[in-house]
Formats: sequence, structure tokens, C-alpha cells
Amino acid sequence: MILLAVALLLLVVVGVLGVVALGAWEARTFAAAPARPALLAVLDEARAAQPEGVEAPRPVRALRSVLTAA
Repeated sequence: MILLAVALLLLVVVGVLGVVALGAWEARTFAAAPARPALLAVLDEARAAQPEGVEAPRPVRALRSVLTAA
């Protein structure tokens, strides 16, 4: 019974450490990500480079709609 309790406690500790490590990694990745206005500027340049009347590719439209909505 004690062995089961120790195993369960170890599992909880490993899970908590995993969540903390994942949060730290995500925070560092988010801090290194380019700013949203820079992405919008690149998308605007890509759209301006296309001839008049040509619609932007679907991934560009989708990314732009997500970035402007946030």
C-alpha cells in the first residue's frame, strides 16, 4: 500500500514538473515570436505584390483574418 502511494506521489510530481517545463518552454517560444504588426506588414507586402484583381492565397487570407481578429 505504501509502495502504491509513493508511486502515485511520484507520478503527480512528474506531471507537475512536466506542466511547469511546458509552460516555461511556451513562454520562451512566445517571447521569441515576431510581433503581430510585423506579420501583418509582410502579409500586406505579399498582397501588394500580386496583380490587381488577384485574390490572395487561402493560407494568407486565413492567417490575416486570425491576426486581425486577435
